[in-house]
Amino acid sequence: MIGADGRAGQLLNTASVYVLEKAFAQAGAPRASAHDERACSSPWRDLSEAWMRDACPAIAASIASSSALLDLEAVVIDGEIDRALLRDVIGRTDDALGGFDWQGMTRPRLVEGQIGPDARAMGGAILPRYAHFAPKHELFLKPLDV
Repeated sequence: MIGADGRAGQLLNTASVYVLEKAFAQAGAPRASAHDERACSSPWRDLSEAWMRDACPAIAASIASSSALLDLEAVVIDGEIDRALLRDVIGRTDDALGGFDWQGMTRPRLVEGQIGPDARAMGGAILPRYAHFAPKHELFLKPLDV
């Protein structure tokens, strides 16, 4: 994800559905087209294909880098996009993972998420429960001043 200026970019600027929405809007399609079956249909499929050509290798690089630091059994990929497009993203990302050297690391399985467009709301809804019932950070780690 190195940009034309030679600087590393953020994954969000490559693989986010926002990038796909922007491409749809620039082509004269409603931004909402990026989130439903229109993204997989003519004439908009070409825009989705172009987005996946950039997004999937970027997601794969992020997964490979994370796997070098963490022992990941699986990575859940989900989003507010058409399920067929999501499956394409997962398949292409999995293909891109095949290009990495996995010696000394475990290649994680890619799993299709089940939450989709409700993820943001569900994540926000769990925060109060987490704040009240999650173990305290201090129980597991020593204070820094020791």
